[in-house]
Amino acid sequence: MTGRRANILVTVIVSAACIGALEICAGIIFRRMPNGNGKRLVTEAMHSHDRFVGVKDSYIIPHPYLLYTLRPGYKEFGYTQINSLGYRGHEFPYEKPRDTYRILCLGGSTTISFPFIKNPADAWPALLERRLNALYPGRHFEVINAGLGYATSAELLAGYMFRHRYLKPDMVVIHEGGNDSDPLLFENYDPEYSHFRAAGVRVMVGGFDRALLHSNIFRLLYLRHWRLVPTIYQQQPYGFDKLSRAEALERVRNTYPLGFERNLDLIIHTAQDDGARVMLAGFVAEREELFTKAWPAMRGLEPAIMLGIHKNLDVMEQLAARYHVLYLSPADVHIKDEWFVDGCHLNEEGERVKADWILGGVVRTLGQTPTLGVAKK
Repeated sequence: MTGRRANILVTVIVSAACIGALEICAGIIFRRMPNGNGKRLVTEAMHSHDRFVGVKDSYIIPHPYLLYTLRPGYKEFGYTQINSLGYRGHEFPYEKPRDTYRILCLGGSTTISFPFIKNPADAWPALLERRLNALYPGRHFEVINAGLGYATSAELLAGYMFRHRYLKPDMVVIHEGGNDSDPLLFENYDPEYSHFRAAGVRVMVGGFDRALLHSNIFRLLYLRHWRLVPTIYQQQPYGFDKLSRAEALERVRNTYPLGFERNLDLIIHTAQDDGARVMLAGFVAEREELFTKAWPAMRGLEPAIMLGIHKNLDVMEQLAARYHVLYLSPADVHIKDEWFVDGCHLNEEGERVKADWILGGVVRTLGQTPTLGVAKK
């Protein structure tokens, strides 16, 4: 029995030493791992008591029915990027002052312009506001940047119906047509975009998980398990790199952008029913041969993407005619190649040119003497 006890003791000691060595090695590996999604989630779970993790350091956050929204009060690059109401730019009162003409700008990342334009005051909606107030002395214009990164018309519609319309804008400027080309690339097209997007996953961490994360070994296991977890929204059924280029082009050729038409139609006529004027500004993109220079996973998809964008722009032009609103064609604005940060996002000089382009449309929509006041409800 004494020899058996000695063997058990030796086994326990050796096992403990091996586990200890594994823990040390795992800790070293964990610290040296790049700061990817898995490591970010594990680190947040280790230092947070929140039930859900994965969105603490993101400027967008999940929402139960808007899919995702901007994080109020978010700060980056030395600026408060998102104000307390969840819009990019300076603070403004929720209730519109009587002497204010309020313009709401809807769009994707080419409207919010974050993180490409670091100072929110240099994004085109903020520039538009300053230009309007300089152009019409004695009047007060307020331009709200309701852009949302990678938003399709579905998110813009939900945002307008549930949130933005209650700001009582006098005018709604819709700058879109790019992100809605992506759903056309994928199979089983559904105008509700359920074939393309699904609700994001927020990682729920329980007490058992937190107990295991005291171990470096389990940290590595969780890191690997969580590295592909989408924490805001997920694109499905697969990424752009897995798409057959020939099949994607054929899908775009044979698919009418019904979802885009429905969503945009509803935004326009609801905004008009709310008493607001509407203006449409088409998506501005770089030349086809340069469009994917910053997006390797999309190389080879340029013909399909451009065809989808042109189809969406045609829809915008048709809806503008139907509702008797102004449509600004991107063919009428000249953006130099060197102003593009990537295929569609602009640097500061490009933003200034875009602001001037949209300013011209706003002035045409307003007429020479814009009427200020509360939109009819």
